[in-house]
Amino acid sequence: MRYVPLVKLAIAALLLTLVLRPAEWGVLRQSLAGLRLGLLGLGILSFLLIAVVEVWRLRTALAGFALGWVELLRLHLVGTFFGSCLPGRFGADLYQTRYLSSRAGGFERPLSLIVLMRAVGLLILAVAALVSIAMHDRELDVWLGSQVSPRSPSPLFFVVLGLTALLAIGIGARSGIRSAVRSRLRAFRRELLNSLRALSGARLAVLVLLSILQLALRASVIGSLVAAVGFSVDSAEAVLVTALGTLLTLVPISFSGIGLREAAVTALLHYLEIPYEDAVVVALLGRGLMILVAGLGGLWLITEMLTRHSRSLSEEET
Repeated sequence: MRYVPLVKLAIAALLLTLVLRPAEWGVLRQSLAGLRLGLLGLGILSFLLIAVVEVWRLRTALAGFALGWVELLRLHLVGTFFGSCLPGRFGADLYQTRYLSSRAGGFERPLSLIVLMRAVGLLILAVAALVSIAMHDRELDVWLGSQVSPRSPSPLFFVVLGLTALLAIGIGARSGIRSAVRSRLRAFRRELLNSLRALSGARLAVLVLLSILQLALRASVIGSLVAAVGFSVDSAEAVLVTALGTLLTLVPISFSGIGLREAAVTALLHYLEIPYEDAVVVALLGRGLMILVAGLGGLWLITEMLTRHSRSLSEEET
């Protein structure tokens, strides 16, 4: 399994290469040089507001843990840092579950709450994608069929799939591990049902509204970045790019969805008649904003580690 991250990195690099190869570098440089900084700043502001909404979602879903706003912000930022290592923010979910498990006496309760929160968000994304496709005049699948030549899946995809299957077989072959997994799954199912029962209508409504607000802000980021390169998309088109681009990052064949999201955003914006190079710039700027937030989480984590290390050294000296 230690080679799986390398395989995913290779797939991410391949996808980015496929996105960048058709672009003319001179046109890319012109697009970057001509960015409208005010609209770019608006996109950055919208992206930062997404973090505020995500912290609010965490506070709503994890109300039973009585976490303060600073601790919730830390949970989001550091979680985003770890989420940059796995597709679909799964790394963030794992980190947040591990962080909260010490307070809950096990991972089942926090994991069930985080799963519920993610399920609400994914449901909103799926509904938004279907509605935005239905609202659009042109047939997206026909366009994709005319633009993408049929190919068999990458051999690297089958490598990742095979390694995952071998891991599952290895776990299933060991009776001790199998019984432990069954026990944990039963406990998780029990906690998930308890969380569903405890989720009041008001809290569920807040989660749904916050998820819709988060989607609107993500669409605003796309709209602002497209405007920054000198073009425009309407609200339905921005939601289409946002929802489909985000859902595609859940496919576990790439490192943190790198390459998958850029390919999806570039293809969808090009479909919406944005010049290819400008679409690439928008996709890369979006990735840059994600790296910025993940970097803030990593900086927070490193600062905490250095602080703890200096304290331990001071205690040893005394």
